[in-house]
Amino acid sequence: MNHIARQNCGGSHSVSLPLFRKIAVIGIFTLFACAAQTTVSEKSDTTLPNRAVEAAQPLGVAVLPVKNMTTIYGENTSVRSPLTGKMFITGPVTEEAPILLAERMVALLEEIPGYDVLPPERTRVVYEQELSGGPSRFLDRQSLARLGQRLGVDAVMVSHIYRFRERQGNRLAARSPASVAFDMQLVLTDRGRIVWNGHADETQSALSEDLFQIGKFIRRQGRWITAGEMTDASLSMIFESFPSP
Repeated sequence: MNHIARQNCGGSHSVSLPLFRKIAVIGIFTLFACAAQTTVSEKSDTTLPNRAVEAAQPLGVAVLPVKNMTTIYGENTSVRSPLTGKMFITGPVTEEAPILLAERMVALLEEIPGYDVLPPERTRVVYEQELSGGPSRFLDRQSLARLGQRLGVDAVMVSHIYRFRERQGNRLAARSPASVAFDMQLVLTDRGRIVWNGHADETQSALSEDLFQIGKFIRRQGRWITAGEMTDASLSMIFESFPSP
């Protein structure tokens, strides 16, 4: 589901309004009608196991440690997502960023009724055992399914972070804007099928550089946000389509 929307916007204006008021009216109309988003989530037609209904048990989801792709490929490199093939440009990733992303994902999952969430600190050992080939190796869907079976869960959440560049400056003036890129997939343990995936890829820009970003500009109150704030906003949008048990 792609949330990118572009429209040619217009409206009627009264000749009695001063020019600056006409511009304000058109601007407000544009605010609500035109926006561009870089956050995307998709859900496949594959249904989740029906254990929650049949046995009144929550569905187990194991959240794996977030994979830092920049440590593998370096910065400013075009990299494909290991599971979806989507392209991302790597960039700096702060040391705490993978942990931050994992914690935010776990928090959002725990808010959804019907899921029993296994956090990364409880999946790390088995995950590293499955990898067992060095930091540059990735698990395919079959390996992820096997890992999930070892952990005794119904699905595995795998994620990769490509960029987490912090804002340089303050809320009113930034020498360098925040920039984040990450993706995540929910893989069923019994079939190795990807039933849901989401990604975010954004570098904040000035409104003068892209008028189609006016919706975000207003939501952010005209401020330059941090990479953490950008991550939170993106995750909130992504998880709107997360499947219910």
